[in-house]
Parts: sequence; structure tokens; C-alpha cells
Amino acid sequence: MGLAGLAGSLATACSSDGGGQGQEAPETGVPNATGGGGAGNASGATGSGGKTGPGGATSSGGKTGSGGTPANGGASGTGGSGGISDAGPGGNGGSDASSSGGARPDSGADASTGGAASGGSSSGSGGTHGSGPDAGADSGAGGPAITAVGTPIAGVPVASASIGAAGGTLTSGDGQVVLTIPAGALAGATTIGIQAIDNLAPGGTGYAYRFTPDGQKFTKPVTLAFTPTYGQLDGSSVDHVGLGFQDAAHEWEVVPVTANTTTKTVTATTTHFTDYAYLLTLYIDGSNVLFTKQSANFAVEAVDPDGTAWGRPQSLATTGNPTWLLDGTTLGNGTDGTLSPFAEDAAYTAPAAIPSTNPVSVSASFKASGGQQVTLATNVYILAHQYHLDVTIIDDMTCVSGGSGYSFDYSTEGGIDLVLDSSFNVTSTNPTPATTPTISAATACVGVCTATSQPNKTPGLALSTVTGHWQRLLHRLALKPSGTAAGGPDLEVDCGAAGSYEVTASADPWNAPGYLGYLQGKNGETASEVVTTAAFSAGPSFKLTVLKQ
Repeated sequence: MGLAGLAGSLATACSSDGGGQGQEAPETGVPNATGGGGAGNASGATGSGGKTGPGGATSSGGKTGSGGTPANGGASGTGGSGGISDAGPGGNGGSDASSSGGARPDSGADASTGGAASGGSSSGSGGTHGSGPDAGADSGAGGPAITAVGTPIAGVPVASASIGAAGGTLTSGDGQVVLTIPAGALAGATTIGIQAIDNLAPGGTGYAYRFTPDGQKFTKPVTLAFTPTYGQLDGSSVDHVGLGFQDAAHEWEVVPVTANTTTKTVTATTTHFTDYAYLLTLYIDGSNVLFTKQSANFAVEAVDPDGTAWGRPQSLATTGNPTWLLDGTTLGNGTDGTLSPFAEDAAYTAPAAIPSTNPVSVSASFKASGGQQVTLATNVYILAHQYHLDVTIIDDMTCVSGGSGYSFDYSTEGGIDLVLDSSFNVTSTNPTPATTPTISAATACVGVCTATSQPNKTPGLALSTVTGHWQRLLHRLALKPSGTAAGGPDLEVDCGAAGSYEVTASADPWNAPGYLGYLQGKNGETASEVVTTAAFSAGPSFKLTVLKQ
């Protein structure tokens, strides 16, 4: 089938199309990422393809917005989120320093520190999209896809609730899927569950979901609503998201869906429970993070329905070459890298220094049936090999009516160098020696006591290690520093006739609760997005400085 015909068939096969990225487990204390992002309608009017916004493929020119519907927080039984992880099914493996060849899904980073994700070579299409390893045989070229059954994802709670004849709703533990059961669909109270599992479907994006009881049938259709994160749509758009279920023979069967490009939500109905998976049926495949001077190949991939079953991803560029653009206008001038189109794909080479516009956008435009112009775009983030991280802790204490203790303004800074390995995992070296904190004049909150701060007796922040990694679907570095610091200043307290005493400050372990800094690797970038359940009244701020491009 030619490019136009295949793209056209995808547009009508099941009311939408789709592509494949893995999902990263949520992080402790951090709200779910907003859903959707600004993905454009791929069947819009002809255009040159603009720069993508944070979370979207452009559609026929212009910029996408950064909006989207936040992921639903949770109905009964959703529970909390797990630790930092890239336990992403069917998604982004690490690209090495010399090649963009796709790796298999990240297979489980350290749940508390955001450590390295493993992952080997992929049997799928590679790059940032993929269906994960083949665990079963194809029925032949272009035939239905057969894969292993997904396994549960550690760190994502199982959602569970008792729903009866009156109906009800249940939200998955990651907040991305909402199940709605209408009144009369069940005869009586039934324990309904949603469990996140590996997404091994062709072109799978995010998790797959196991709905229980397995095999449960309904007398009225129930509704599944999926709100993808912006990272899950990178290189595609919401109207290219499909849904499939895995039958007893492990084949992936097509489920018709309806895509809402305003709310960035995909809905479908079913009358039975089994394993369901979302996938991208049309997308740009390639790595979304590179080091300076590193190269990656990008190709338009499609997952074509074979009757009622999903087939394997295949390249569209073999029968019709898209028009490739870098940042929506040119093939690159060196400052944002260079893009070299070939017969079947395009090669992007990152510039020698991190560009001022980061990420850059790689887009592909081609015609679907009926002459409609389709433009897909993917963001590529450029990182340096080494950074210096400065962390600042600010602890401002203020007296309140009827309170005790002391008021003061306290700040301390620490620094450490970061090294990114070929899989974009972070290690640290060369911590900066602790410096004297900055402390304002202290005031006792009650009584006749006076307090004098003692900066030279107060241990400053001394960083010891930083762990972290690049979160491919959230497009950011997650950094967790640790070290020692005083929880407040050393104080000399004089209460007159009642005597005097010293409030001693000690160098205590810092960041055991898990402050996380989120940055995108830009020179001079600052961030203060942190977990808030820590011992200090205010979170730390983070600043990155490039040491080695």
C-alpha cells in the first residue's frame, strides 16, 4: 500500500490512529503530569509545520499549545503514586553516545533515587517509540501482532472499588484511565479493578491496563477514557491514538475509539474485561534526547490494522518520502544542528553546543488520501555531558501569635559536579566544601530573651551525591541530591536573670525525604519544583551550569 493510501486507511480504521511510547512511573509526592499537551489535528490544512509546544505534535503549521486536560486525580481505590522510575512498557530505551538506535523499554529504575534504567536492544522499531520485545510469533509479514501478556508495573497502585447495579466510576492508579460503568450494566456488587501492566502492543504508548475480574461481561457498554501525557504524544497527536485488547491467542484486536482534540482524551466502549492497551498508529520514531554532536535517525512509522487486528509498525518512507523540517523551516544551520533527509528517513545531528532554543523540533509533512496534509513533529532535547549543580536551601522562620521559638532568615548553598553517562543517567563528583550560611538577626518569639545567630558555628550545606536520570516521557532530568546541613542556625540565647543557653546546630543528614529537582539541561537553568514533604519549611532551588558540552 502506498503512503497516501496507508495514511488514509489509518485515518478511518477505528476513528483514530496512534504511535508508541513507554510510560514512566509517577514520583512520590509529585502530582500526575498534565495530560494531553497541545497536540494538533493531523488532518488540518496545508502548512509548513511549526515548532511543537510542550507536549504535542504540530498539525499543518503553527505552534501547538501547552494546554491539555490534567490527568484525573483518582476515584475510589486509586491510592498513591510510586517512586521515581522509568519502568515504561513499550517505550523509550536509552540511546548510546554514538548511535540513535532504539533500545527496548526502560525496565525499572531505582524507585527512590531515580537511578539508571536498564534495557537492551529492541525487537521493535527502535528509537523513542516501540512495542517492546517480541515474546511471540507474528502470523507473517503484515499479519496481526502477537505478543506476550504484560506483567504488572511496580510502583503504580492497583485501583479497586465495589460497583453495583447503580453503576460508578474508577480511575487507574496513574490517573490516566477512567472507567465508567452505567447503571444496569452489572447485576450486583462486583469488585472492579484496574492494574497497570507492560504495554507490549505494537506502537504501544504508556501502560497497558488489566481490567478485572478478567472476562467480566456487562449487559450495557462501559466506557474507557484515556488522557495521555504530553510525552506520550510526542511525534504524534491525540487523533492518532488507537486502542486494542489482547485475545486468548495473544493477538491484539482493534477497538474503535473517538478522539477529542480539545480535551486531548480518547474514549471507547466495551462489554467485557481483559487487557487493553493504547498505541500510536502514526508517529515519528526517533530519540527525543541527544548529547551535543550526537546523531539520530527519524522515520514516520505506522501501525496498520489487518482486518480487526493490529499489525506491526512499518515505515511509510519506503513508498513515499515526507518533507522533513528542522524547527519548522529549514534543514538546520549548525546552531540548532543539521537535518539530512534520505530515501527512507532523516538524520539529525545535534550542534556542538546546547542551542538557545532547546528542544529543537523535527517534523515530517506528507499527504494523506484526499490530498489532506499531515504534519507530525517530535521534540529533541540536547544535553551536555557534564554540569555543575548549585543547590540553595532557604529556611525563613517567623513568629506567630502565641508561638514559641525564634524567628530568623537562614540560607545555605552547596555545589557538586554532574556527569551523564551514555544512557543519560546521572552520577556526581567533586562536591564543593561547605560554606558559612547566611543568617539574619534572630528574635525570640516569647519572653524577655534575646537571640544572637552564630553563622560560624552553623554547618552549611555539604552535598555528597546526586542521583537521577533523564525522564524521556516527561522530558526532563530528575535530580535527587543528598548531603548534610543544619536544620537552622546556631543561636546564643540570653534570658537575663533566667540565664542563658545555646541552641546548637548540627550537620544532620539532608534530603532523606526526597527533594527532586526537574531541569531540561540548559546552561544557567534554575528550577525549584520539589517534593514538599521535607524537614525544611521551604524547598531548595537548583541551578545548572554546563561544564563540558
